[in-house]
Amino acid sequence: MHNYPYRGELISQTLDQPITIFDHFYLSDAFVSLFVILILGVFFYQWWLMMLTLGLSLGVWPFVRRRFPKGFLLHFPFFRWGMNLPGLFNPHFFQRKV
Repeated sequence: MHNYPYRGELISQTLDQPITIFDHFYLSDAFVSLFVILILGVFFYQWWLMMLTLGLSLGVWPFVRRRFPKGFLLHFPFFRWGMNLPGLFNPHFFQRKV
């Protein structure tokens, strides 16, 4: 808990922590789900595709996010298979040898 002297209120969550819903979903997951409902449920009226996409975005994606660190899909092929691409997307660009 943080005590800010100008207000005197106790605040339990600061901005450095992600905003979660039910301590499981990030706020971005909720917006992605609402966007999926709007596009696939209202505009195109594809219920099965909407349910499949909601299942992936609310069921599988939070598990993958907790299990693997950020940037895993980007850096995995470079380090595992020895890829060497020029440009800013190359992870070896930031690890210059002296």
